[in-house]
Amino acid sequence: MLCSLLALGALAYVISSLFISAFLEPWQHSSFPMLGSFRMFPPFADLRWVTALSECGHDLSAIAAGKDPGCDPYGRMGGLGYPPFSIDSARALGLGLRHTGFVAFCLGLMLVLLLVAQMRQLIRSGWIRDLLLSLLLLGFPLQLGLERANIDLIIYMLITALCALLALPGRWTLPFVGVLSFLPVACKVYPVVSLLAWVVQDRLLWRRVRPKSLMVLVGASLGMLSALSWLWRYGSKAPDPGEGVLAHGFMTSTLFQLSQLLSHQWAHWPAPLNAVLLFIFFFF
Repeated sequence: MLCSLLALGALAYVISSLFISAFLEPWQHSSFPMLGSFRMFPPFADLRWVTALSECGHDLSAIAAGKDPGCDPYGRMGGLGYPPFSIDSARALGLGLRHTGFVAFCLGLMLVLLLVAQMRQLIRSGWIRDLLLSLLLLGFPLQLGLERANIDLIIYMLITALCALLALPGRWTLPFVGVLSFLPVACKVYPVVSLLAWVVQDRLLWRRVRPKSLMVLVGASLGMLSALSWLWRYGSKAPDPGEGVLAHGFMTSTLFQLSQLLSHQWAHWPAPLNAVLLFIFFFF
């Protein structure tokens, strides 16, 4: 019962924070309070960067080359952090700054519901499932991703949808497999590594190239080709958050201070054990 209440509380906290951030501007400073000073206002800073560039119409090549400061609402400059596909897609869909809150809320809610469904599918024990779901929802990485409406939310859902299609029988899924292999790579490049690794594993397991495996290879390769020009010409100029491990969701001011205290308390313990303990602490 306690774990169930904790899970319901975590769901209420996350969904209400998303709703307030998206639709209740006067109360936005009360959303995601656990993030403290790491919040950015107006919220959904990563998605807002995309919608702002989509709306202002500045030349993406000039921005990527550092010749145009762009039109980021927060004044962030330094090039394109992602391949231009995401901006081009937003422009094709007619997305602008006014759509940021609605899109971010929909993406965040979809992700939360997907995580709930996955936990129910994967973990049979009720109290363990509720406890792990609570830790996941209240974890700093997920909260920060939702608060910023980071593109990784979309990448995760695309990869999940691709996995579901790969598990279904029938050739009718092949076009969708190709599209869902293309999109995450075109948006952020790095999923190409996992997709190609899956293709290799599938080939070794079945000792032949299956149609779905071939479509994953084709889609991921086309996605990589779409981003290759940006990666080759401007990849080294992509902006760095400049915030150390914050960029990987491992740090808040409170957690950092507490970890420093624990490190001092554990100073007499072997260094490898300290490293393991701190990693577990940051993870949860």
